[in-house]
Amino acid sequence: MAGKVEQGWFKLFLAADAQRAAAVSRGENRSEATRMILREQNEIRRREGKKALQAQSFERIMKAGRFLKGLQPNIEVEQVKCGYVQIELLSRLERHSPVLVAAVLPDVLQNNMPAGELQRQIEELKQADPLAHAIANRNSVRSITASHEKSCQKALEATSPYLFGGSSARIWKQEGAYPAVTPNWFVTNNEKIVAGIFSRVGSKSKNALAAAFELYFLANNYREVCTNIWMIFPERSEITRNLAFLAVKLGGAPTSGGWLKIAILDDNEITAFSEGDYGHAQLLDDFDGGSEIGLQIPVKELITGEQLRLSAFQIKPGYRL
Repeated sequence: MAGKVEQGWFKLFLAADAQRAAAVSRGENRSEATRMILREQNEIRRREGKKALQAQSFERIMKAGRFLKGLQPNIEVEQVKCGYVQIELLSRLERHSPVLVAAVLPDVLQNNMPAGELQRQIEELKQADPLAHAIANRNSVRSITASHEKSCQKALEATSPYLFGGSSARIWKQEGAYPAVTPNWFVTNNEKIVAGIFSRVGSKSKNALAAAFELYFLANNYREVCTNIWMIFPERSEITRNLAFLAVKLGGAPTSGGWLKIAILDDNEITAFSEGDYGHAQLLDDFDGGSEIGLQIPVKELITGEQLRLSAFQIKPGYRL
């Protein structure tokens, strides 16, 4: 029997999912609606004597809920007795063995299979066939990237060009000559390039801050050519928060140029970060000002071989946006 878990997460997901869908149908900004829903849920939790949910945990709950609904569309709250972490692990297990996921799902839902056991099964599958695991991982990354780009394309076809450059703007898909280093789509208005749109899924192999810097530098390289740069992600993450923070500190946020547009694709709808999303961005949720945080680059002097770490970007202790 697994340990005690907070089972109310799926009920929260269903309520928040319905509430957000209703807000969006009324024309409200998805990001602002999500923030309001989280604030309301945390007020309820406070009255019940429960710890407040952080935005990242809330997004994980929403993602786990969508995955579970994908497995069992008609599932009821009473059937979910496990925690959302176990469902997250099921989504990882599915990459290796969808058949195994179907087999263990009843035990997981009854909370008879703890997270540690699911993790053990994932590790066993990795060790049993490392080559297949490596190929599966590569294929998974390619599949996720291709799927996100396809979803972005579908959303762009249904989105008014006015969002990107005016009612007479036109959106062009690049034909794949330089897919890694150029925007996936360009927006023109009277033959002038007014926006470059990147489809990105983030990176699990890189530090979130390093990945955010890489994306920021990529966007900045096209700033003069495209005027506005859009980065569309499948979900909020440490990378999107760090990228928003860099836009505030280095330029690109609504308060400093407004040329970098971070957006999330959810239910085939593109939702740009609001000014509040940038304003609330911070490098680390639990940063208490105890030390400097920044991008440290290890270097070696060519002649002497002397080594040191260059500080490319730093936040001083006690700093808050």
